Amino acid sequence: MVDNASSDGSIEYVKKNFKEVKIVANKVGLGFAAGNNEGVKRARGEYIILLNNDTKVQKNWLIELVKVAQSDKTIGLCTSKLLLFSKRDTVNYAGGFIHYLGFSWPIGLFEKDGKKFDELKETTQASGGSLLIKRNLIKRIGMLDGDFFLYVEDTDYSWRARLNGFKIFYVPKSMVYHKYGATISRENKGEKIYFLERNRIVMLLKDYSLKTLLVLVPMLILFELALIVFLPMPKLRGYVSIFRNFERILKKRIEVQKLRKISDKQITDAFVSDFKDFEYFDKSYIIEKILNPILRIYWKIAKKLI
Repeated sequence: MVDNASSDGSIEYVKKNFKEVKIVANKVGLGFAAGNNEGVKRARGEYIILLNNDTKVQKNWLIELVKVAQSDKTIGLCTSKLLLFSKRDTVNYAGGFIHYLGFSWPIGLFEKDGKKFDELKETTQASGGSLLIKRNLIKRIGMLDGDFFLYVEDTDYSWRARLNGFKIFYVPKSMVYHKYGATISRENKGEKIYFLERNRIVMLLKDYSLKTLLVLVPMLILFELALIVFLPMPKLRGYVSIFRNFERILKKRIEVQKLRKISDKQITDAFVSDFKDFEYFDKSYIIEKILNPILRIYWKIAKKLI
């Protein structure tokens, strides 16, 4: 158990009631990515499982993940079906989408669970809430990017896994109940957006080829200008952080590109161009009638150039 400098007596409770559990007590909160990495460093199994502390698992949750992982050597990641903790017939995550501008979101969020979410299938983005990682994938691409702290680290890891020829599978028989949104409260929405936006840009800088980045630059700039109008402080903080750490980001980019086995043309075949909704603000008319048509046309042209 990795304890990320908690102050609620977790360490004492586990020591008293679960003496067989090995505890990694971080002196400071390292965030989701680096915190999980501390556990990954010490794990010795063929499969590494990441599981959020705000979850409850169903019986056979782990068995179902391992079954799928064992079925195909090209599978690198297996991710569970997440249902809302407080409303257990409602989906939190049933696979994920990645937008070509780096945004990602879960399939089926807040929809009633049903047969359409029961198909075992390949997915573009895995959820770090309940995630199986094969040891050979970690040996190939390393661990989560600890600098992300919170958010987007699972999308980045999914992208890097696919760049190296590994598949990601959504496993609906592995069911987990998740307290969605428990990590950062609604009052801290600005903090959440800061991490989401900073990490999204860092991920694009690391994972796209230079050619693809150049093709997407006009739309990326246009989108950044629009977002900074609505979200000035989180965006400016993100730019400052990226500027200060640019050399470090560049080194990581070199490593990612050096390890890649798959072209961007193959990777982006699974990317989407439309927003179903947009977490930062609720403007469905603008999204559907203005934003999505522009994004769709641009992506249609861009894909021919990538």
